[in-house]
Amino acid sequence: MVHAKMIEDAEARRLAALHQYPVTDLQPDPRFDELAQLAAEICEAPVALVSLVDEDQLWFKARYNYAAPTAPREGSFCEQVVLHDQPFVVEDASQHPLFAQSPLVSCPSGIRFYAGMPLRTPDGEAIGVLCAIDTEPRPLTPQQSRALEILARQAMSQLELSRLAEAAREQASQLSELNQHKDRYLSLLAHDLRSAFHGIMAFSEVLDTEFDDMDEAAIRKIARYLNHASHSTYSLLENLLEWSMLQTGSMAYKPRWLALSRLLEDISNSVILNARHKDIDLQFSHPPGLSIHGDPNMLRSLIQNLLSN
Repeated sequence: MVHAKMIEDAEARRLAALHQYPVTDLQPDPRFDELAQLAAEICEAPVALVSLVDEDQLWFKARYNYAAPTAPREGSFCEQVVLHDQPFVVEDASQHPLFAQSPLVSCPSGIRFYAGMPLRTPDGEAIGVLCAIDTEPRPLTPQQSRALEILARQAMSQLELSRLAEAAREQASQLSELNQHKDRYLSLLAHDLRSAFHGIMAFSEVLDTEFDDMDEAAIRKIARYLNHASHSTYSLLENLLEWSMLQTGSMAYKPRWLALSRLLEDISNSVILNARHKDIDLQFSHPPGLSIHGDPNMLRSLIQNLLSN
């Protein structure tokens, strides 16, 4: 039971490693086609494949003198290579205990000779095979074996390059999307900051130029507005700082259970004067006693941004 679990875990790791690569991308690729052709020529065999071994399927990344793009994994020669993570050479499959009765061998023009080298990832997982195949039995010389092993390393290097290129494309796409979000956020924030400062400057100018003609009630009203506008502007700047910290990963996410009514009350106190100034009536409706789980600072920033916009 323990041994079976170890085999299962090893296969799960191998499949996880395999799926980091473009497994099902079977479009012709000269890099792999040339390696397969060279493997066939070195081994003096008519057929060669670069085979990626999935859970139930073989995906042929390159095919030299072979028509089908895929094949079942079960009972295949390539399966033996990845199961044992070592080269697998069969000089005469009709005499081999595992394959003598296999349809791959007993059919007309069946396989007699097979030489497969594992394709190992940088972490050592065997995800596929570079193999040469013939319908006639033959030995594999030490020189051919070494050459096939070198070609297998080259094939794995090309797979790794493909994986890294795909990862780079995905990162570039994500970076482009993040930059678009950043530009939209900064545009909205700049608009809100301009609006806040315009209000502060306008009322400050009124105080500066008309103070002597204003009664106490008018002065108090403007002072109240300036106090609120200053706090709102400071909140916007805090939002900018928080956003910057999130982008750099220096802001910790500290979730806890919060009373929604208390959170909304704190937020409404910071925006209600600005809403009244714009003749907007803010009303909050929520079930009594409702609690939410999240970071209070992030939630406050999120809801304030929604209200400010």
